[in-house]
Amino acid sequence: MRASAQSGAFDIKSGRPLDEIYTVPEERRPRLAYYRNNAIHLFVADGLVALALAGASKHGLVAVDELRQRTLKLSRLLKLEFSYRVGETFETIFDQTLAG
Repeated sequence: MRASAQSGAFDIKSGRPLDEIYTVPEERRPRLAYYRNNAIHLFVADGLVALALAGASKHGLVAVDELRQRTLKLSRLLKLEFSYRVGETFETIFDQTLAG
């Protein structure tokens, strides 16, 4: 890792081994943001179901149909923020997400 730090890939803010903080120089942040933004879409389905479950579970046990409706509502609310799998219906994605 020291070689990467010396190449300018990132900066190390502290010299102590367990307390090091890594930062990315400003000129390299757009490239890193590109990969971050693409990687986040891998977790959208899981995140939507988890958020719907967290909100619904405050009222006790949650039926699968209620969880499905809450997740659908969230996915519609955030449809312009995230990319969903092309060619698959919401029901298919939801069922696959619950199946793990």
